[in-house]
Amino acid sequence: MTVKEYLSQYLTMVKTIDTDSEKLCNLCDLVLKITASTCDNNINTSIHDSDKIGRIVPDIIDLTNKIKLNNQKLIAIYYDISEIIDTVNDVESRQVLIKHYIGGKTFSKIADDLDCSERWVYKIHKKALELLKKSNSSL
Repeated sequence: MTVKEYLSQYLTMVKTIDTDSEKLCNLCDLVLKITASTCDNNINTSIHDSDKIGRIVPDIIDLTNKIKLNNQKLIAIYYDISEIIDTVNDVESRQVLIKHYIGGKTFSKIADDLDCSERWVYKIHKKALELLKKSNSSL
């Protein structure tokens, strides 16, 4: 795994959790729609609708458990990556790494934040990755 891949784990997990959370919301909305339509319809429809809900509820439970597990992983990844970034002695390099790999900011936005050129941020980023690679042989 490259240094960039290692550092990118955090945002990748955030995106995974966000996607699963959106799926969970969609499933919950679907259950609410089915339930609402059951209230408006006759008994035969409500039996059919309860079968639909019965198929959806296990998916909701599985997805909820998956999100909880991924949140635990996310916390561990956050601390691991933060610890690695903290090994970089240069303050500017640490800022770029944190803003990019934990904050998810683009180099353009980081340049605005640091009041410098985007090109300079690229140089700082490259230097920071080199420092990380040298100081952490496991990466």
